[in-house]
Amino acid sequence: MSDLTITPSGTGATGDTGPTGATGPQGIQGATGSQGAAGTNGTNGTNGTNGVGVPAGGLTNKVLKKLSNTDYDTEWGDVVSVSVTTKADLQTHDGTNPARLGKGTDGQILESRASETTGLRWVDPISNADTVDTFHANSTPTANTIPVLDSSALLPTVALSKAIGSDVTTGTDADKAVTSKAIADASIVTQVYFGHISSTFNAATGNIAYTGVGFVPKLIEFYYGYSGGSGVGWAKSTSSRNSYFQTSGSYSTLDLDTSKCVYLSNASGTNRQADLVSMDADGFTLNWSKVGSPTGNFNVIYKCSR
Repeated sequence: MSDLTITPSGTGATGDTGPTGATGPQGIQGATGSQGAAGTNGTNGTNGTNGVGVPAGGLTNKVLKKLSNTDYDTEWGDVVSVSVTTKADLQTHDGTNPARLGKGTDGQILESRASETTGLRWVDPISNADTVDTFHANSTPTANTIPVLDSSALLPTVALSKAIGSDVTTGTDADKAVTSKAIADASIVTQVYFGHISSTFNAATGNIAYTGVGFVPKLIEFYYGYSGGSGVGWAKSTSSRNSYFQTSGSYSTLDLDTSKCVYLSNASGTNRQADLVSMDADGFTLNWSKVGSPTGNFNVIYKCSR
């Protein structure tokens, strides 16, 4: 049997804290507490930019008017004054202010006149003996008539007789129309062109076209020269041409060839020749040929006319 210790009566010392017990279940939510006091106001934010509005300014009796179709494109301006008061009045301007132009009388027309206050005035239409009596759609108009379109929607043409070549050279009648054919028949020169050919006697033969003239020639004149000779020639057509040349080495001898428009006599038995092939829209064509083996250079100046 153990010894029994008897302690005197009274509260003993607190023993050590025991381990924490398990968490108990969630209790019921309590009632909402009363609202606390309001907090201090925060500082004001930065002001935004001004919105679009009525433009500043504008004096008494001014009105706001649009300057364009763009939104808010406006300005202050004067009230448009309307001074017309009567039927058929015209609203005008005197250069400073709006102004009224009263109606004219029946039949009058409006005329621009700088000396008038408004620059305008009503006047009677001009009337004189040269009035239009009738309208016509034929080729024989008479005095005081105005041509109108015919059934083909064309203005009538006045028939004029055509001049011929002799009318041009002797003096055209006042009632005849001069045509390009009449001028050509009269052999009147209306266009001239000068050109130059530079080549060698032994150059290639055959057809060569010369262009840049600008028209179909009626006549071509040739003036040519070379060491030891020179000559002239002309051509109106393939059957009408001549050359008149100096035989090389014989300055006292001149020869005529009626089948060539250019004849270059080089040395005994050798030469170079050209005949007209055609008159072209922008010049002409020559056919070059040669006899033997001529040598040297030559130059040809030609004059085209029509």
